Amino acid sequence: MSEEKTPNLLSEIDHCNTRSIRMLGMSDLTRLKDWRNAQIDVLRQSRFLTDEDQQRWWLSLAKDTTQILFGLYVDNPNPELIGYGGLVYLNRENRRTEISFLVAPERATDPVLYRYDLRAALAMFARYAFNELGLNRIYTETFAFRNRHISILEEFGFKLEGRLRDHIYNNGRYCDSLMHSLLRSEWDVVRKEISFELAR
Repeated sequence: MSEEKTPNLLSEIDHCNTRSIRMLGMSDLTRLKDWRNAQIDVLRQSRFLTDEDQQRWWLSLAKDTTQILFGLYVDNPNPELIGYGGLVYLNRENRRTEISFLVAPERATDPVLYRYDLRAALAMFARYAFNELGLNRIYTETFAFRNRHISILEEFGFKLEGRLRDHIYNNGRYCDSLMHSLLRSEWDVVRKEISFELAR
């Protein structure tokens, strides 16, 4: 299989502060698999992924119109892949999408780095969803025990919509999921508040 890039992965570069989004390639698959397996407790993933799983996933993306994924990079000064994510469960008819986000484990456990990474990713996701795709609503589902992640979402401007009780069976126990969203009508206010982060 060649290093061919799939059409629905973002090829256009966007910047937010010192972070950027760039196109993913096949050479990234092992790293993404390792990151997901290391953080399986915070993901809706029921088993450890294999290289074969990653290959099937990569091939499926070319036909999947409900996902737009990209790599998250830090530019210091050369681009370094630190995470990935994007828009999933994209519903163009109803103009909504869920946000997906994951960074390398060592960044996920660093409160300062994680806050900067997530805020930058949210800014670029929102800008792409609202300004490029014309969507009306972006939303997230987060396990209720992820307090730091939830506080960053709400600090950014996402509104808590509700709690899904015992929604996920995770690591031998049931846990709640919290649903947050940001609407197009709220984006202008949020964008002004974070304008310094959105500077290219």
